[in-house]
Amino acid sequence: MDSGECVADTVVAAVTSAAGAVAACADAAACTLPKPHENILTLTGLEFSAMLSDPRYDEWFRLNLRCGQDSFVRLSDVLRGELHEFELDRFVKDHSFEEKVACLHYFFGSQGGYRETTAAFVISKSWAIDVIGVLLRVLRRSLRKFVHFPRPPEHWTGIESAFKAKGGIPGVVGAIDGSLMEINRPDDFEGYYCRKMFPALNLQAVVSAQMRFMSVEARPGSWSDPKTWRASVLGKHSQRYLPAGAHFLGDAGYAICPAIMTPYLENDGAGLTRKQPRYNYLHSRTRMAVECAFGLWKGRFRTVNCCLNTKAVEKAVDIIAATMVLHNILLDIKDGTSFEEEEISDINIDEDYSASSTATDAAARFLREVGSRKRESLLDFTEAFE
Repeated sequence: MDSGECVADTVVAAVTSAAGAVAACADAAACTLPKPHENILTLTGLEFSAMLSDPRYDEWFRLNLRCGQDSFVRLSDVLRGELHEFELDRFVKDHSFEEKVACLHYFFGSQGGYRETTAAFVISKSWAIDVIGVLLRVLRRSLRKFVHFPRPPEHWTGIESAFKAKGGIPGVVGAIDGSLMEINRPDDFEGYYCRKMFPALNLQAVVSAQMRFMSVEARPGSWSDPKTWRASVLGKHSQRYLPAGAHFLGDAGYAICPAIMTPYLENDGAGLTRKQPRYNYLHSRTRMAVECAFGLWKGRFRTVNCCLNTKAVEKAVDIIAATMVLHNILLDIKDGTSFEEEEISDINIDEDYSASSTATDAAARFLREVGSRKRESLLDFTEAFE
């Protein structure tokens, strides 16, 4: 073999060796590179029955169902008793009663509506609408059972004592306020646009010192707090509901009357007396219960903390009523879940509404005068409160 043939053989061998090395590297790379994801849109269903009995999931319950794990079990027991007239189990027997209640709570506790709820539980939208609809109707029907004034009337004493401990003001049996609840523009939208230029309901609520809702009524968003009060059943018949000499505490948006004590205003006369600022401070401190109640309610049920996604006013009222029932039940079973402040939106209150503008006729002026004299009689009590 001459030298030329040797060089040729050497080159061929080198090329062959290099090709083999490249192929080997390619095979190795193929083994180490990640494979494309498969079924990336497949959702994994929650093993809810297992989660329900595993205490490690308590934080999941608080984050997603807006109550503790033990509280959820007790809540489900209460709702089961309310559903004895309904055959709820006819909706997909593969899902337990507790899972159906969980769907409702997830729906109320999120702002993603049916889409987020069905994705979380891997259920069909039609099934979710049916089950949530049944539970919604049951809770709406149960409103008067769970949202009411004391029964029997002797229990008013305990409510008054709890309020008096906050600020020393006697005779207080409730804190009243209004909150604007944004809704989608209804077909018949006349009167629903509020002063902040969005369609809404004006929700009037009276709460106890423990933030329990005792009365609730809804009116169109264009209505002021005083107008809502005058048109409400409670406003028309307050003497029938309130114990003798008792009253609610309201903010400056209300007109003072025997049933509602309001703070003193700077423009009521030539400034405030020495005792009146002290009264205003204790009045605000005592009335804070209603703002805390709205905050806890909206923080727990985030669906009412944004625009209610329905054009039907009746459906919006049902959602409000149902979540208030759940709010009271969870207070009764002493659920201790807390919510971050940034989760809770500001409460819409007509604070700049002039209460004096409602006193345009003789009857209104008379009630205002009687209420003012009643408020004067409370000053000495607040002066002595420590």
